Amino acid sequence: MNIHPTSLVDRHANVGEFVFVGPFTAINAGDEIGEGSKIGGHVLIDQDVRIGLNCRINSGCILTPGAHVADDVRIGAGTIISGRVQIGENCQIGPGSILAGPYASEEGNLIIPAKTIVEPGAIITQEVAEYMFGVKAVV
Repeated sequence: MNIHPTSLVDRHANVGEFVFVGPFTAINAGDEIGEGSKIGGHVLIDQDVRIGLNCRINSGCILTPGAHVADDVRIGAGTIISGRVQIGENCQIGPGSILAGPYASEEGNLIIPAKTIVEPGAIITQEVAEYMFGVKAVV
């Protein structure tokens, strides 16, 4: 693990090997960060967030409780993932995007299928169809 000295990683977080954490980043209790992932600076990963293997979360992102990011996902700078959002493998989320899912478990999850590419600045609040490329907005 390579954790910048200005970052805060809760002792109850599960951080895999070969993980890089940039400056001024917070990783909270119950979080899981997969092996080989890179978390940029000024990122907030709230409680009980799961990030898969070899992911890249760029600077300024916010992930709230209930977010699940599968393996090999790239999330652009300044993206907000709010609520129960599941992002499938090999997705690319453009910078400045907002993915807003429900907060209550009985409402289900917002699902972004594997290999989806979300355009920069997109706002997504409803499920995205499989094999979407260049998603700009689903509200």
